[in-house]
Amino acid sequence: MSDKPAESPAPDAKKEVKILIVDDDKVTTHLLEAKFQAAGYTVDCANTGKDALDKLKAAKPNAVILDVLMPGVGGYQLFSYLKEDETFKDVAVFVMSARRKMGDTFTASGVEDFFVKPFKVNEMIAKVASRTGGPAPEIKDESLSDEQAKEAALQPGQEPASAEQAPAAEAPKPASEAPKPAAAPAASPVPPPEAPPPAAAKKTVMIAGDSKAAVSKMSAMLAEKDCQAAVIEDSKQLLAKAKELKPNIIITDILLNKFPAHETIRRLHRQPETKTTKIIAYSCFDKEGLGDGSSHQRKLDIESAKALCIDAGVDLFIGEFSPEQFLTVVQVIVK
Repeated sequence: MSDKPAESPAPDAKKEVKILIVDDDKVTTHLLEAKFQAAGYTVDCANTGKDALDKLKAAKPNAVILDVLMPGVGGYQLFSYLKEDETFKDVAVFVMSARRKMGDTFTASGVEDFFVKPFKVNEMIAKVASRTGGPAPEIKDESLSDEQAKEAALQPGQEPASAEQAPAAEAPKPASEAPKPAAAPAASPVPPPEAPPPAAAKKTVMIAGDSKAAVSKMSAMLAEKDCQAAVIEDSKQLLAKAKELKPNIIITDILLNKFPAHETIRRLHRQPETKTTKIIAYSCFDKEGLGDGSSHQRKLDIESAKALCIDAGVDLFIGEFSPEQFLTVVQVIVK
């Protein structure tokens, strides 16, 4: 019988995890590619939505990380494609964007996670690892060490005391140097009564849409909450009037004059007077006067316009208009 110890079994090979990174900014894709490869992932990149679609059809990844605002096929269209095609039902989809408020829309649509630019790459790798079973990053502890904490506690000009040098006890002061009793504080004058705070200015809200019934209802609901509502009939008037009024919030149908409102939204974001104005979008599906074929086409138009408007940078999409749902929006507006 041999005295040679039995060899331990060879460790299992590491699981290969493939990810596809999609962003029109090549600096971002190169940075993420380098970080994920260093962590042990197999990485492919695409700088357009069309290129991403071609690569998805050629080889299915374990995870996709995509930006929202891209020319051509945008991030939301690509996200919808991945979610609706059964081929990719087990692919983890992560979204990144500089527009924080777009996270609500993607979270409601089933995104794995939404990262607001700028973000910590190691945190992204950790989330991808948790979902795909891939390698986790080596995250450095950013807390202060004991020595750094001691140094941070020192006052300017103060030297740290060594263990051998305990500070000498302070000698008692002679009676002549004893502290004198403090003088009684002078009576403080009675402050005048505070003036009441100024009344909050009314919020200006612009509403645009083709459905007169929906627009009228929204205007009435806002007026009940003491908001100043301005109703706009078309996209050209919306741009000019917004420049004049400088509203706090713009609420627009995703279809204006039967055309997607995404270009109007882009121009509103570029216009200095409305650069920071919050834009809320909704859809309105009026079946009256539509046949079966027209109804189906209208639904397709709404879905396409929704994707385009989200890519254009709308702050919030609330879905199809209903008074009950809009009441929640009004409560947020008046806060």
